[in-house]
Amino acid sequence: MENSKVLISILNWNSPHSTQETVKSVLQSRYKNYSIMLIDNNSSDDSVKILNSSFPDIQMIKTQNNLGYAGAHKITAKLAVKNGYDLLWILNNDVEVNTTSLSELIDAYHRHGDALFGSITLETDRATISFAGGLEVGENNLTDGNSVYNVFAGKNINEVQIKERRVSSIEGSSFLIPVNILKKYGFMSTRYFMYGEETAYCYRLRTKYNIPTILVPRSQIIHRSGESFKKSEKLSWVRTYYITRNGNLVHKKYQNDIDLSEMSFKYAPHYIKFFIQHIFISKKQKDFIYWTNYYRKLGIFHSMLGMKGMYLKPEDFLQ
Repeated sequence: MENSKVLISILNWNSPHSTQETVKSVLQSRYKNYSIMLIDNNSSDDSVKILNSSFPDIQMIKTQNNLGYAGAHKITAKLAVKNGYDLLWILNNDVEVNTTSLSELIDAYHRHGDALFGSITLETDRATISFAGGLEVGENNLTDGNSVYNVFAGKNINEVQIKERRVSSIEGSSFLIPVNILKKYGFMSTRYFMYGEETAYCYRLRTKYNIPTILVPRSQIIHRSGESFKKSEKLSWVRTYYITRNGNLVHKKYQNDIDLSEMSFKYAPHYIKFFIQHIFISKKQKDFIYWTNYYRKLGIFHSMLGMKGMYLKPEDFLQ
């Protein structure tokens, strides 16, 4: 196990103190054959200065533009391939890893070989499950139509038994990718900008190349959730837009059993009418709830059109 060389990719955007906590937890890992790469996604605050001061021995790259989730982590993925690493571990900068989070993922890799591996995500109480894998996947590599997505959500980790199993998807907050997979099949799509790309990656590799996605229950992380989005309440609209748009796009492409009736073009006149009315509604009537609904509808409408890429710049919603 100690021979596996791991490159850890942690993405920062205007939340250096949260990133500090994540890095500190990683440095306590029992598994030591790793390097950390910090990617600063063109932060507008003092992130680079703070993080360089805190971790002078850790390499950091500051992008010239906000590249989104996959776009920024792709920098590290290319370095993992170029520099002869065995594994790429992608981490959110709002998580705390346990001392064995990485070693358990690596153990699973040595048991299963080339696959995608993910951790169980716990709430900050360290007991409540936030995420423990997508839909169950059978030996025939098809999702079980009778299974429930994220079936263990909300349950106490100490009161349930979760087996290591194949699932439809894992969260990008703790995502282990063998470099062999990167070499053969490439990295996740950068065209979603944020949200949905890791799910699409899991589905693409499983359905097209028979590469399984495996939930490793002994690997657990604590997720503080959305630290970067706490800078401004308006950033929740950005999150609403991308989760809605990209979730629909992924489901439409890979999950034919999902009811996406609201994406049907027969509903297009409803959305067009809404956006026309939006022009004439006064600013006083457009409260926080109104704008949340607006960006949700915009996400649905854009998913109808198949739009991808960056549409809303998070930087525009900081004030």
